Amino acid sequence: MATTKAVAYARVSTTEQAQGMSLDAQLRAIRAYAAQRGLSLVGEYIDPGSTGTSDDRPEFRRMVESLLSPSNDVSVLVVLHTSRFMRDVELARRYKRALRQRGVRVLAVQQEVADDANGELMEGIYELFDQHESRIIGMRCRAGMKENVRRGFFNGSFAPFGFKVIKVDGPGGRRKSKLAADDVERRVVRDIFERYVGGNGAETVARELNQQASLYRGKRWTRDLVLRVLDDRAVMGRYEWGGKSGEAPVSTVVPPIISEDTFDVAQRIRRRRDPLQGASRTRTSTQLLGGLLVCGKCGARYQLETSGKRDGKGAPKYRYYNCRAFCRSGREVCPGYRIRTRTLDSAVLRHLSDELFTEGRCRALLDATIAGQTELNRERVVRRHAVEAEVAEIEDRIQRWCNAFETGGELADLGVDRLRDLREQQAALRRVLEKVQPLPPMPPFLYKPAVVKRFQERVRAALDGGDQKLARAYLGRLVESITITDGDVLVQGKVGGTIELMAERGKSLVTERARSRKRKVRTHVVHWYARQDSRRVMRAMPASGGPRL
Repeated sequence: MATTKAVAYARVSTTEQAQGMSLDAQLRAIRAYAAQRGLSLVGEYIDPGSTGTSDDRPEFRRMVESLLSPSNDVSVLVVLHTSRFMRDVELARRYKRALRQRGVRVLAVQQEVADDANGELMEGIYELFDQHESRIIGMRCRAGMKENVRRGFFNGSFAPFGFKVIKVDGPGGRRKSKLAADDVERRVVRDIFERYVGGNGAETVARELNQQASLYRGKRWTRDLVLRVLDDRAVMGRYEWGGKSGEAPVSTVVPPIISEDTFDVAQRIRRRRDPLQGASRTRTSTQLLGGLLVCGKCGARYQLETSGKRDGKGAPKYRYYNCRAFCRSGREVCPGYRIRTRTLDSAVLRHLSDELFTEGRCRALLDATIAGQTELNRERVVRRHAVEAEVAEIEDRIQRWCNAFETGGELADLGVDRLRDLREQQAALRRVLEKVQPLPPMPPFLYKPAVVKRFQERVRAALDGGDQKLARAYLGRLVESITITDGDVLVQGKVGGTIELMAERGKSLVTERARSRKRKVRTHVVHWYARQDSRRVMRAMPASGGPRL
């Protein structure tokens, strides 16, 4: 009499359960069930520490592939409970249907059902309960993990870059994980933000770090790894957990690495460079404020909106600025705010020429830039001293190897590779020293009242002179963004462009206007500040409350 062949499948969700008795208990119950039913177990598949809500389980996939193969002679798959097979209704139905077409039936030791329509109904009910139970467990786990973060602890084993996981005593004497500063990685994080805010792209930053023999936890740096560090809010002292599936994230305080101002500057630069977020930011727009306007309600860019009426030349008679999300997706996404282009253009130009760049604000801007430059120079000095110490240590080790070669011939063959590595590290650190140079001081002539007055006259003449191309060129250098929330307009200035314009001397407005008529305005910044890349000491210019429309 031929016996029915069967295979057993056991699974637990966590590695802690896998180390206990759960897997052994499942297999023991399955073997007893098979013996009672006269089934011959010809294989056992075990997935320790694998979730049941997904089919991404190595042993599960290997088992299904074997059962669905043309040479398969197994007709029964035995599990302890339907939840061990799958906790997702759709996936469970799909796999069971495929197995049934191959003549394989799934049996649960603790949930026996008849092989008929009623049994199929009960099996479906069990699967729904399994999925519901999984979701309830997930909700409870997430609630517990949120509370864990609120109390200052860390969920997981891999810390954000710049931090390390340490164990501390938690409530009830239990050992809990907590984030602490990693001194080596923190220096790299500061270096990444300094380079990125200074004008380098993420790919360039990654390449320079690799040239310095700096690694991302054993891996070479890539563009995506640099962007991951730039996007991580933990670097400014606030670790966030959750936020997926529409839930609000919870946060806790951690040791900050950079200031919030530096983080905000990096995020604005990234949004400006992102082709998906900044596609409408192009300065080739024919509108005066095209690419600068941002909706304060949803964060989308503003675009041109026209009416169907035409003037005598066939051009739109009425032109408005309005939220891009409203124009493309409707009021359900954003209520929008429509403003006539002439009204907003004149209000912004008037505000910039008459109120924003006053003598007091220009002097405050210079003071803030000098303070930021002083802070960066202080960090560069600390970084330079640390690198010099590393260079001295490597040179000392190289000298010890050379002395060993002279005194012992056998060591020469053994130490060649190590000596080569040390010399490569030495060369990389020396390249770092060449780049970590103090920034030049601010030229004193910028504080002269005549310089500030000349800057004000140039800006006022450019914005009020009637040359739209020249006005757009100045706006591109002076304004970072203009945020519109109903009738309120908030103007955010560019620090680097403002100081560059203040430092430019010997240029006449007539020359600039003539160039703007020939082609796009080209700015020839030849003073010290541009040569050293002014963006390296850029700080967010205080937002100016704009005109009330």
